[in-house]
Amino acid sequence: NFMEQLPKKIGLLFNNLEDLRASQVGLKTIAKDDFSDMKMLKTLVLSYNQLMKLPFDAFHNLRNLEKLNLEGNKIQSLHIAIFSELTSLKIISLAGNLIQTLEDVFQRNFLLEEIYLENNQLKNININFSNRTQLLLVNLKNNSAICVCKNAIKKKIVDYSSCDVSNAIRRNNTNVAYQKCVLKIIFCKDFYL
Repeated sequence: NFMEQLPKKIGLLFNNLEDLRASQVGLKTIAKDDFSDMKMLKTLVLSYNQLMKLPFDAFHNLRNLEKLNLEGNKIQSLHIAIFSELTSLKIISLAGNLIQTLEDVFQRNFLLEEIYLENNQLKNININFSNRTQLLLVNLKNNSAICVCKNAIKKKIVDYSSCDVSNAIRRNNTNVAYQKCVLKIIFCKDFYL
């Protein structure tokens, strides 16, 4: 069964729902109010649909949401405030989309533990990871050349401009020499997520 959008007022019908999975259902759009009444929602899976754009307030009022899976869609860009109200968010997957540039969309998600960004078309990441004390994993595998991660490191700016980041970057990992290129080797001592 395919549906291009979620049923209207779905949030009112299921306002106590904690887990919503709408994977592989053909969703093309989500409206700003689709989830606004689902204040108890902890897990939201919208993977492997046809989503290209998300309203900047698509996830407002979801302060209990801990896991968000948007992988396998056709998302090209994200508004900087899209995840700002997801203050309980721990795991997010944006893997397998068409994202080229990523601004600091996680600036208010201090509880984030895992970020999956693999298999996109990322060229630019402008995210400050240094204030994410809970962060354990950022997966950037299989992207375009990643360049200029402003303020990602407390002391230096990393330039990934000629690199294919082929492995996940893990917290406190000082052994990154196995990757396909040397990330201007300041990576080894100074990059802590």
